[in-house]
Amino acid sequence: MLYHNTLDATLYTQRSAEWAALYLQAFALAELRLLVEVQRRSQAKLSADSFYVVSDLDETLLDNSPYNAWILESGRDFHDSTWSHWCQQRKALATPGAVDFARFVVEHGAHLVYVSSRFEAAREATA
Repeated sequence: MLYHNTLDATLYTQRSAEWAALYLQAFALAELRLLVEVQRRSQAKLSADSFYVVSDLDETLLDNSPYNAWILESGRDFHDSTWSHWCQQRKALATPGAVDFARFVVEHGAHLVYVSSRFEAAREATA
């Protein structure tokens, strides 16, 4: 196989303990910041209906490295059609700590909003 420009990144994502630790660290910090905001809102007697946490979806909450690995194995490059097919397969797993973070957000009265550049046709499969 010829060298592909995403080989190093894909290997790092799928095999590195540091990659997982960085996610866990980022979500832990986000939880601490959320607790501060929960306390502030409680003291100010603010409604939970307007309390939102906004997060990117792909490579923040969802790990798409298997798609990148497939690109490497098949010798292809990113293309809208293969990306759409990947999204429809529902194979993306959560990044380390993402599920616990999402639960933490909801348990503390906030609404979690996901921002994604995925196609509208993939909305149901992504959800």
